[in-house]
Amino acid sequence: MTNNPISRFLLEGRILRILRMLLLVPTFYLMWTAHEHSAAVFLGAVTLLGWFNTFQLRYLDVEEPFTHLWFSFVEGLLTFALMVNILIRNVVKDYDFPWILTVGCLALLARVVAHTLYGLSVVREGKPLRKSFWGRAASISITLTLMIYVLDI
Repeated sequence: MTNNPISRFLLEGRILRILRMLLLVPTFYLMWTAHEHSAAVFLGAVTLLGWFNTFQLRYLDVEEPFTHLWFSFVEGLLTFALMVNILIRNVVKDYDFPWILTVGCLALLARVVAHTLYGLSVVREGKPLRKSFWGRAASISITLTLMIYVLDI
């Protein structure tokens, strides 16, 4: 491996992004086994990693567009799957039907699909992907929303 600081920087950012996605996986199990607080800790770690990676490390500023797009797509699918899992848990627990959560799931799915298709069209034209503050803040706020739903607040 070379001592190029950009390649080391990219490697650190990618490792943190993969770790962030991997930390979402145990949340599925913890949520169904009545370990909501542990699941919230994992989601808190996901939120902190997301904040650090996007606002402190700022690795997205030098990430390759297709790699960023695939990471965003997989992370969005995992987040959507977790939100659907929360929806199913709330339906099984005999709560009133969670209409707001259902609309949130559909909006998140629409966001993942629209962002991916838009990103693909921009990258195929050879233009750089925009990395706005609001897109970064939206990812973190979605994770915080998941934490609130996991804790049944």
